[in-house]
Amino acid sequence: MQFFFLLFSFQLTSASFLRLFGLEKSIEPQDSCIDSDIHDECLTTCRLRYLECLASCNDSSYCESQCRLNFASCDASCPCGVDCPLGCERCDHPLCDQCKDAEISNDDYKMCVLFALDKQNDCIKQCPPNLDCMDKCYANYRLNVQSCPCIESEILSSTQYSKTISTTTAPFTKTMPVSTTSTEKTTTSSTTRSTWNWISKMH
Repeated sequence: MQFFFLLFSFQLTSASFLRLFGLEKSIEPQDSCIDSDIHDECLTTCRLRYLECLASCNDSSYCESQCRLNFASCDASCPCGVDCPLGCERCDHPLCDQCKDAEISNDDYKMCVLFALDKQNDCIKQCPPNLDCMDKCYANYRLNVQSCPCIESEILSSTQYSKTISTTTAPFTKTMPVSTTSTEKTTTSSTTRSTWNWISKMH
């Protein structure tokens, strides 16, 4: 019951607070913002934190005003909020995963890869009919693309994976020493028998 009372109080007090400071539009995402669903998720988190803050104020007006300020700041930092009007694009918010579907939604990543690819293609065009030359062009492309956004985490993951594989398979790839003593004995014995057989035939 207390939760619903706080929720009702939140809707009244926050609305009048935002209206007073001209911030009531901040809780509405931009019409052109494509990440409105993330904004809604973020705003829900801000509201819950606001309610928790109010519940700990013990009727302190100063505390309540701080809760409202914190809510306004939280809302402004959300994708599609005042600080991030374009949604997750160029928005440093925990709910925004800049590397998820980077080939579709991350412009910086796409531009960086295209730039590296153009340099590789120009390099290959200047190569004679020689695969070594083309391989060098591709090697340079890999070096260039490593500086692109979102690539670093992939490199670290691959490195860690390689270390794990090496550590795991090491006991199974150990080369067992080959004993040459028995082989030499077998060869010598065989040679000796062949020699005696040849001598017997001669007699």
